[in-house]
Amino acid sequence: MFNNGNDAATTAAILIGLGITLAISLAINLFVCWLVYRANEALPPEHRKTESWQAFLLLIPLFNLIWNFVLLARVSGGMQSYFGAKGDTSAGDCGASIGLWYSICCIACFVPIASCIAGPAALVLLILYLVKISGLRTRVLIG
Repeated sequence: MFNNGNDAATTAAILIGLGITLAISLAINLFVCWLVYRANEALPPEHRKTESWQAFLLLIPLFNLIWNFVLLARVSGGMQSYFGAKGDTSAGDCGASIGLWYSICCIACFVPIASCIAGPAALVLLILYLVKISGLRTRVLIG
């Protein structure tokens, strides 16, 4: 509306800010995929419920909303299989319920009013899930 001669500079600043935001977002998503990949890769092949590389399918927009349900349940299921074979029941559900609630919150983020609660809840649940499977990964590696 008010042309003050700074349109090109403003557009450039917005594009740079958007690019930086997207780069940070991609880096965080890659880190999450890598943590899930490492947890699944630590399992012996006979206990894996999914291929480890499939963790990186979480990088596909919108597909990841459904893939969260599948992948996180399979990684937790593989951990349950491993600890069940060892006779260790202290691992519980290996984060399966946390992964399920995280996946539900990701879907709920698309509901306008619910997103105010679902967004922060999804972040907290993701952190809890990653901490859980990283701890279980360490236990698998120790033996």
